[in-house]
Amino acid sequence: MNEGAIPNLLAEAMAAQQGGNAARARALYNQVIAIAPAHPAALNSLGVLALNEGDASTATDFHTRAAAADPGAPVLWVNLARAWRAVGDDFEEQKALDKALSIDPTTFTAIVRKAELHERRGEELDAMQAWQAALIHAPEPRAGAVEEMLCHARDYVGARTARLAVAMDAGINFFDNAEA
Repeated sequence: MNEGAIPNLLAEAMAAQQGGNAARARALYNQVIAIAPAHPAALNSLGVLALNEGDASTATDFHTRAAAADPGAPVLWVNLARAWRAVGDDFEEQKALDKALSIDPTTFTAIVRKAELHERRGEELDAMQAWQAALIHAPEPRAGAVEEMLCHARDYVGARTARLAVAMDAGINFFDNAEA
């Protein structure tokens, strides 16, 4: 086969994947890779299939190769971050999210994943800032899952802002009382 076959192979693979036939999709994506070893869409799709099947290590490999093949595509870095999260490597997850956001600081999924990462790590200020950015850059119209996420963001930011205000008031009152 030659490179001219790639669009048809990809279309057939995507149809198989959407139809729930992961084995057929994988075989077709692998045919694309045999023709064009650094094809970012095929590598990304193989990574998604591996992650959906619980093989985070293989997913990380495919997503790393996809991001290297098209380093200017934020979605590939977000998918790599997702694979690193599944592996349990917070450091690599953050690097991938930072790369996605360096390409496009408004990449909503990257902003949300970074907020979740900071929240998981207990980095409240960073999480609050990321959730605030998610509220600013949320897409319209908002589907159920996005609205649910934004509800969490509003709750998180509201609670942390209230705690910060109380702490600041306590600090100000402390110093006011110390002078009296």
